[in-house]
Amino acid sequence: MANIRGQKSPSYRTCMKVEIYADVLCPWCYIGKRRMSAALEQVTERDKVQIVWRSFELAPEEGRVPGPTAAEAMAGWWGDQAQARIARIQALGAAEGLEFNLHLARPVNTFDAHRLCRLAAVRGGADQMMERLLRAYHTEGLNVADPQVLQRLGGEAGLADAKVRALLAGDDYAEEVRADRRHAAELGVTGVPSLVIDGGPPMSAVQPATELRRLLEHGLTALRFAKTVTTLDQLAGPGRLYPGLAPDAREGDFVLSEMDCSTRGKRFDQLLDRPATTCTPDDSIGPRPRCECDRI
Repeated sequence: MANIRGQKSPSYRTCMKVEIYADVLCPWCYIGKRRMSAALEQVTERDKVQIVWRSFELAPEEGRVPGPTAAEAMAGWWGDQAQARIARIQALGAAEGLEFNLHLARPVNTFDAHRLCRLAAVRGGADQMMERLLRAYHTEGLNVADPQVLQRLGGEAGLADAKVRALLAGDDYAEEVRADRRHAAELGVTGVPSLVIDGGPPMSAVQPATELRRLLEHGLTALRFAKTVTTLDQLAGPGRLYPGLAPDAREGDFVLSEMDCSTRGKRFDQLLDRPATTCTPDDSIGPRPRCECDRI
């Protein structure tokens, strides 16, 4: 179908892209991952949700040799409040079925761990790989910068030994990991875990599962709307403009196209006269923390 300007109809995407910026070192990323899994189990059209794990190094300056434990580092950050904050992380983790042994976990460089996730993503196994890395660091206290540890974890996540060995011996996916960080900066992602739905504004990904499900359902509704509603005359009738659209829009113009996905949430909300989904008030005040730990 073509509109009155002779343009061809756009081809709409059939899946909603959900990008999650995370780092293995962040306990809130582990909690957020479990909550997202719970939300996905309840979402109406799981097959239309594409989860993409994005790299975000919290401590790119860290070496590969473990130093102080995460609990010791937190004591340095928070002083007298450290024990209470650590206890809260552990309690919230336990509520999601997670065990946080922050007295065992020792922060290290996660660049190669992110590269390993990229390798797993090629085979559709990024989620399993991220899960294994998070458990290895936060629960088992393993060194996730050690090539031998990464070799074993890759195999446990279903990757071929030869593929993992070649990855760790070379620089495959190094540029992709760096590109994720650059893209994060462009989107305004400054902390983890952060959620980006179809190129929209970044949001905290450690929200309760019920809220994450609401955000996903909202995005899926927008996806269905974009697929179904294609022209202004379908919305408001021939010769009429619809409130909230560009003032130069004309009959037959496409309301939404594949190129509009990054701003689709805003247009969709204008069309339905509903408030746009935004970050929570806390998230919108001042610069976001590098890790949700800073906000406890």
